[in-house]
Amino acid sequence: MSPRLALTLTFAAPICWSFGGPLIRLAEADPWTVVFLRSAAMTVVVALAMLALYGRHAGAKLVGIGRPGIVAGLLMGSTFVLFVFVLQHTSIAHAIVLIDTAPLIAGILAWIWLGERVRASGWLCLILAVVGNGIMVLGKAGRATLLGDALALVVAAAFALYIVLLRRHRAIDLLPAVLIAGAAACVPAALLAPALWLPNTPSLWFGLLSGVALASGTLLFAAAAGHLPAAQSGLIVLLEVVPAVLWAWLILDERPSGFELFGGLAVLTALAMDQVMRRATVKPEP
Repeated sequence: MSPRLALTLTFAAPICWSFGGPLIRLAEADPWTVVFLRSAAMTVVVALAMLALYGRHAGAKLVGIGRPGIVAGLLMGSTFVLFVFVLQHTSIAHAIVLIDTAPLIAGILAWIWLGERVRASGWLCLILAVVGNGIMVLGKAGRATLLGDALALVVAAAFALYIVLLRRHRAIDLLPAVLIAGAAACVPAALLAPALWLPNTPSLWFGLLSGVALASGTLLFAAAAGHLPAAQSGLIVLLEVVPAVLWAWLILDERPSGFELFGGLAVLTALAMDQVMRRATVKPEP
């Protein structure tokens, strides 16, 4: 895959994910029921995508991911489940700020494990984007507990390790690992959800559509992110919150605050700076 295509698909991933928040809000259901519906819908969408892409070789492709793919899938699936636990013990604002440290963790892990050094300008862009996301949730601090914050950091670390695994094993087609992620999240959600179906048809569809958005973004990210430096793909993930605020305004009539506008501008500035600097200095990626 060419670096340009990988970059385009990686940027498309957080835009797909950004629809999840408003759709989940519209579902108006128990969090565990929503997780089950999202994960089940995601599993079905990924299975259909694999059949469309691989045909009768889909099973062989799934087996071919090996241990790295299984670990990657379990890591990604764990973030879906742990995020609900996080929200039960801390505020959304705290969760977002801590989970958004994932790109910084990914940059450090890639440096240690893969020898992939991040330029000083790259660290600057990462920090600016993380700070921008933090600014967006100012004024929404809410409650926080040590357990909730610790779980949020676990989610960040799990996602960071997922990013680095995609980069480390980019020679393997890890797209089928997304199927494992969805299936892995279904199991605990099914055990903890008070109901596995919603009698309210609109709520049911919103819950399922959030899974389609999740599957689309995760498939794009799994296919493309491994072809970019881990710190760069992690930085791009932070774009998600910007369109999410826009969808919340357009769909839920939640007008963005000054903090959200300023923080979103900081995130976009960081992404633009990173692209400009990379075009000026970066060598072609393998």
